[in-house]
Amino acid sequence: MYKLIFLFGFVVFFNLGCSSEKESDSSSENSEISTEQEAQEIKSVDDMIKQDQERIDSMKAALLEKTED
Repeated sequence: MYKLIFLFGFVVFFNLGCSSEKESDSSSENSEISTEQEAQEIKSVDDMIKQDQERIDSMKAALLEKTED
């Protein structure tokens, strides 16, 4: 039982170590790409926020019209 736990722990920590090394190696190469991707994601989130704000404004206007009637 202890051997299984030890083996599982070893495999998990080994995989974590390997993945962090791969990320650090590829992070310098992909820094330009990731910055562009982050900029596109931020722009898309900003667009979604604007669309939501427009929906909220139209709902407010509709509610004001209903309450005035």
